[in-house]
Amino acid sequence: MHEHLTAWKSAQAPKTRQAATLSDSLSTALAQEIEQHASSARAEAEERALDAEQTADELAKTGTALEAEIDAFKAQLSVLSDENETLTQQRDDAQKITEQLTQDLDRERATKEALMLELAELRHQAKTQQQQLDREVQKREEVEKDMIHPTKRVSPLKKLLLCQALHNRDSRTSLVIAINN
Repeated sequence: MHEHLTAWKSAQAPKTRQAATLSDSLSTALAQEIEQHASSARAEAEERALDAEQTADELAKTGTALEAEIDAFKAQLSVLSDENETLTQQRDDAQKITEQLTQDLDRERATKEALMLELAELRHQAKTQQQQLDREVQKREEVEKDMIHPTKRVSPLKKLLLCQALHNRDSRTSLVIAINN
C-alpha cells in the first residue's frame, strides 16, 4: 500500500505556494530593528575588543615586569648559589680544622696525663729523698753530737770514718757503714 500512496503523490502536480509578503511599513520597521540590534552588537563588540586590547596591553606590561623580576631573581639566585658554595667550602674547612684541633687536643691531654703521672712520681721520689736526707741529717747531727760529747766510747777507726763521712757529703754509704759499725 505504501507503494501505491507514494506513486499517487508523485503523480499529483505540486501545488504552488505563494510566499508571504510583508507590508512596506513592517519591512521598514524590521529593517530598522535589525539595524539597531546590529549597531548595538557592533558597539558592544568594539567595546569588548578595546577592553581586550587594554587587558592585553596590561598583561604585556605585567609580563615584561615579571620577566625583569625573574631575571633579577635568577641573578640573585646565582649570587646566593655562589655564596652557598663558598659557605659550604668554609664549613667543610672549619670541620677539618675542628677535627685536627680535636686530635691535637686529645694528644695534648694524653701528654698532660703522662706529665702529671711523671710529676707525681718525681714528687714521690723527691719526698722519699727528702725523708732520706732528713734521716741522714738527723744521724749526722747525732754523730756530730757524739763526737763533741761522746757518751760512749768510739773506736779510732770509727772516728776516722765518721770524719770522712762528715767531710764528704756525697759519701752516704761511708756514713751508714760508720754508724752501723
